[in-house]
Amino acid sequence: MDRASGDGAGRRLEEALRESEERFGRLVEAAKDYAIFMTDADGRVSTWNEGAERLFGYGEGEIVGRDGSVLFVPEDREAGAPEREHGKARTEGRAEDERWHLRKDGTRFWASGFVRPILDEEGDLIGYSKVARDLTERRRAEEAVDEVRRAERDRLARDLHDLVLQDLVYALQAWEARRLAPRAAEEDVFDPRQMTSSLRRASQGVRQAIHELREGETVGRALARAVEDLVRMERRRSPGTHVELAVSEGFPEELPKEACKDVLLVVREALANARRHSGARRVRVALGATEEEIRVEVSDDGAGFDPRQTPEGVGLRAMRERTALLNGRLSVLSEPAGGTTVRLRVPRPS
Repeated sequence: MDRASGDGAGRRLEEALRESEERFGRLVEAAKDYAIFMTDADGRVSTWNEGAERLFGYGEGEIVGRDGSVLFVPEDREAGAPEREHGKARTEGRAEDERWHLRKDGTRFWASGFVRPILDEEGDLIGYSKVARDLTERRRAEEAVDEVRRAERDRLARDLHDLVLQDLVYALQAWEARRLAPRAAEEDVFDPRQMTSSLRRASQGVRQAIHELREGETVGRALARAVEDLVRMERRRSPGTHVELAVSEGFPEELPKEACKDVLLVVREALANARRHSGARRVRVALGATEEEIRVEVSDDGAGFDPRQTPEGVGLRAMRERTALLNGRLSVLSEPAGGTTVRLRVPRPS
């Protein structure tokens, strides 16, 4: 190739890159909520939009010309994530990207987006375009839900041990003692009424565990009916406590699956706290709604507590996390010897 031909090819490449950047620039201005930028074929940043500046913290003059790998966290850079991303974009035409990224000030955020190759008219690679958005809040919420679920599993395992296994062990030991030494067992160990009570409690505990495991399986389930199931179960678990349910007129027939699950968790934890800690004789669950929000209240006449001096347990933390996922508000009102009221307010799904 002579020099003139080489110069001509270079000018065509520059022109193709300039035209691509112009088209990219128009797209960038129309999408300021997203980080959108281009790099050349070697990964150096060549364009930078306002959304990228807001998201990553670099001004255009600070980042253009620098290697785009600076936006990756150190462990991903060391593992070759930028190169793998570009390689996948070249071979497949698109590379999905959902990972931690790094701001100018060193803080991390969770971004979701994709990378595409930029080709000239002859199909040669001249760069890459990347689009990303900040999903840190969603990621934090997912992590919080995972933590809550772990706590729920731990609580369920504890309840199965405390409320089921011990009763089953007692019943089995008593039965085995009666089988091996009938007369001694009748005199010293075997009490038919206590054995029957133990088996009944174990059966109720197993039913409760199955109910909790299946709570989220139905989609679009009527929340009022689901809460009614919880109240019915609570009556069996606490026969000495009057548990009532009040549902106001106009309460929505159905809710999205996730919203139903989250509200049910709050109600269940509030009922469990009343049973375990309050010594309440009466517990009331009230469901109401306005055009803007759903209202749930669980109140009891138990011992109460001073919220300022009582550390939050796992149950209350779980309720707060679920409330955050619903974009709602949770308040716990209590005082010593004054009972406790848990109030949940969440926006009504459209």
